[in-house]
Amino acid sequence: TELKCGVFVPDNFNSTLEESRGLVGLNVEFCMAVSAAAQNGDRHRCVLTPLLYSNKADAYRALNNGTVDVIAGALWEFKYDFRSSDDLGGVHFSTPYFYGNESNTEDLSAYTLATMDEMVMFSSFVNCVVVAVMEARRRQITEEFYLDMPLSAIFGSDLSWALRDAVKTSGNYGTMMKRNFPDYQLTGDDRDSTRNALNTGQPMMHVYPGLIGHDIDRSSYCPGGESVCW
Repeated sequence: TELKCGVFVPDNFNSTLEESRGLVGLNVEFCMAVSAAAQNGDRHRCVLTPLLYSNKADAYRALNNGTVDVIAGALWEFKYDFRSSDDLGGVHFSTPYFYGNESNTEDLSAYTLATMDEMVMFSSFVNCVVVAVMEARRRQITEEFYLDMPLSAIFGSDLSWALRDAVKTSGNYGTMMKRNFPDYQLTGDDRDSTRNALNTGQPMMHVYPGLIGHDIDRSSYCPGGESVCW
């Protein structure tokens, strides 16, 4: 069985998903991390399908009818939280793994993995993978030391290695970010940071949006000053 993962892309996307970097590349990385966690470390048993932000309703219909199991890069939007029609069911959004660089006066973009609300166990599993790679970064656990991740049988004994498999094959949040945003600062130093930096040595895996980083130059994250990074 392969994981069917939809990946949101902008309308002008003209690359391949597997070779993408930036936010699209990060979305793909999270697809593969979930694949590895669910399928004994095999991050490539994952069928990637591009989905357009300009046609989000159709993307969520694809989630609803099983064309895809999960959607990466899904913007957390209240209007999709609840079932609105027979072919557009409620969506569960994971912990955000990337924030846009909008100002304080604009709506903030929070990018997540989306699953069907009614798939409670799978949705919890997907969210657990997102949080696990962030926790691995906080604890400085890299691919080499993946065995330092805990075993967990909460999703069944056959998935007890899921968190280890995710980190072993994809790395932690810092290394995933570094591959897609080469100028990403791994230190998590709040004095020179963005919304997507991790709090180092504190309970939260990443900073809440809006707390820091409003007056820094984000050109290395969003060349040209776009409000969303691609």
